[in-house]
Amino acid sequence: MSKGHFSADSPQKSVSPRRIITVAVICVLVLALAAVGFFLVRPALDPYHCRMADGVSIAGVDVGGMTKGEARKALQAALDETLYRENLTVALPMESITLSPADTGVQVDVRAAVNDAYRMGRSDGSLPGNMDLRPYLSVNSEYIRTALEGYASEFDTEFSDSHYTLTGDAPDLGTENHDPSAPCQTLELTVGVPKAHLDVDSACDQILRAYSQAVAACRAGEYRVTVDIPAESAPAELDLDAIYDEICTAPVDDSLDMTEYRFVPGSYGYSFDLDAAKAALAQAKPGETVSVPMTFVEPEILGDAVYFRDVLGSCETKHSDNENRNTNLRLLCEALNGVVVQPGDLLLQRHAGRAHGGKGLQARPRLLRQPPDRRHRRRRVSGLQHAVQLRTACRS
Repeated sequence: MSKGHFSADSPQKSVSPRRIITVAVICVLVLALAAVGFFLVRPALDPYHCRMADGVSIAGVDVGGMTKGEARKALQAALDETLYRENLTVALPMESITLSPADTGVQVDVRAAVNDAYRMGRSDGSLPGNMDLRPYLSVNSEYIRTALEGYASEFDTEFSDSHYTLTGDAPDLGTENHDPSAPCQTLELTVGVPKAHLDVDSACDQILRAYSQAVAACRAGEYRVTVDIPAESAPAELDLDAIYDEICTAPVDDSLDMTEYRFVPGSYGYSFDLDAAKAALAQAKPGETVSVPMTFVEPEILGDAVYFRDVLGSCETKHSDNENRNTNLRLLCEALNGVVVQPGDLLLQRHAGRAHGGKGLQARPRLLRQPPDRRHRRRRVSGLQHAVQLRTACRS
């Protein structure tokens, strides 16, 4: 049995070029029809017709009902006029820090954000709503941390309590020796400082949150973040009402002691403007001192001129070479000076007698006989409708 073989003369089957072209064209047509069918069928299967679901927003920018391209344009335009243009103010307890877009290099991956927003209400099962921008933010975090750490190095504080003090010399408030031109003291009110430390990581997180809300915040004119630094220990507040009660005094009018028939000097009041002090203290920052001037308050009734305005009469007696007489005159002047005499009062019996006996009067004073006779002892001051005050002085 001979083995089969092919010879050069045997006929060979070949594929026609026309057939190859035909098959290729058919494949292309099938793919094209499939693609067309997909795009024709897809909108019918998508309840949102290849657009963003209604109610979808990105960082406050409403993109509901938009195509992806329209959403990217809307988000980019909003970022250009807010996040990429406005400076962020970081308000800290002692000062504020300004972060510019150029310094922080803040950027948003708009395409990724829109693609994820497109899935809301679709494949990921999430409901339409506002999408947070933070996952798509990129910033120069090193620059922000350096700025915050610089603040912390300067303003992290150790505790000191609030206190007050009166500076200057205390004035004499008595009406007899008071000098109205004397300088008053100053009340120094010092606001205490809490022990506080800036948490840089927490502050960075607050700044990123502010960046994610930049569009709405800028449009509302509130593009700032306030970083609170909780005090580990807080100073006591100054109680100005209690301080006022402690250091201020009310004026005391000059008066008459009708038992001793003496002029009793009063005193000036000493005070400060309580309302003004409260307003100034409310504006003071930790560690600051508010200076409040003390002032004198004049009594309503001041000086013997209030009681004794008119000079009713005067008399004098001369010195002599008799030293006993001169001594007695001086002692009597001292005893009678400032004495208030009531109508019908026994002048010498009650008042001059104080300088007599054991008070230094010399023997047998001519001015005051010992003992006064009964008529002299009962002689009363007549003709007075009101009390009078005796003013005596010895002159060389």
